[in-house]
Amino acid sequence: MIKSPKGIIGKNTDDGESYTVSKTRNVLLNGPSKNSYNCSKSARGEWCAAVIMLDNWEIKDDYPW
Repeated sequence: MIKSPKGIIGKNTDDGESYTVSKTRNVLLNGPSKNSYNCSKSARGEWCAAVIMLDNWEIKDDYPW
């Protein structure tokens, strides 16, 4: 993953999105994600590490796990 001014850019992805798509914290937590990879208990949680990375390596109170 790469942290950019606009969010996180995944190095590899299998959710049907281009690896150049920048995802904001809100998108990482709430979607949309083609195959439900966003960071929530009802999804697969693939982007949870990216949320922590965007939060400067801090687990905030609204972190879903």
